[in-house]
Amino acid sequence: MKIIDDFKAFTVKGNALDLAVGVIIGATFGKIVKSIVDDIFNSIIGMLIGGVDLSNIKITLKKAVEADAANNPAASPEVAVKIGTFLNMCIEFKIVAWAVFLLVKAINRLAERTGVPLNQAPKARRSTNRETAARDRVVSPAVPCRARCGTPPGSLARLLWIPRTASA
Repeated sequence: MKIIDDFKAFTVKGNALDLAVGVIIGATFGKIVKSIVDDIFNSIIGMLIGGVDLSNIKITLKKAVEADAANNPAASPEVAVKIGTFLNMCIEFKIVAWAVFLLVKAINRLAERTGVPLNQAPKARRSTNRETAARDRVVSPAVPCRARCGTPPGSLARLLWIPRTASA
C-alpha cells in the first residue's frame, strides 16, 4: 500500500497542513467580512442615503412576467442590473485586501526585527559531472538535425535519435 503511505506523508508535511489551515481560516474570515458588510456597513450607508437597503439597489431593465393560465402561459424573470450587490462585493474586497495588506506588513516587520530574511532564493549548488553530461546531451530544437546527429530530417535514425559516433 505504497500509495496510502505516500498520501500520509504528503498530508503530514508542513506545507499541506499550512495550506489546509489557511483555506479554513480564509473561508471563515470571508464569512465574517460578509457579515460586517451586510449587517453593519449596509445599515450605516443605507441610513445615510435615506433609509434604503444597499443590497436592493438595482436598475430594472425588464420587469418580471408572471405566468397565468389564460393570457400568458410562459413566465420570464426580471432582468436587472444589481448595483447594490456589486457595491457589497467591492466593499468586501476592500476589507479583505486591507486585512491581507496589514498581515503582510506585520510579517515583514517581524522579519526585520528577527533578522530572518523572507523570500530568500536558495543557494545555487554545483552540478555534478553526470548532470553536466546529461544537460549537454539534451537535443536542442534550434540546431538542424544534420548538425545534431548527421542524419537527414525524417530518417529512422533521427526518429530514434541515434547519435553519430566519433568513428562515423
